[in-house]
Amino acid sequence: MVTFAVFASSLWAATQIVTLSAPSMICAICPITVKKVLTKVSGVSKTDVNLDSHEAKEAVYPSTAAGSAK
Repeated sequence: MVTFAVFASSLWAATQIVTLSAPSMICAICPITVKKVLTKVSGVSKTDVNLDSHEAKEAVYPSTAAGSAK
């Protein structure tokens, strides 16, 4: 099970970079699965998942982010 903690910072007015902490992401398949799920979320334009740091970063358009998968 992957647990996420969300930290957001403003990149510019329309887009935010959100960093998700995933401490239980421990296998080589986890980043692939996490990236696949995040790219299906409305409003997410880019994702970067790092197994070594147990983090996923995503560029989000808050005005279009629905918080659920497409």
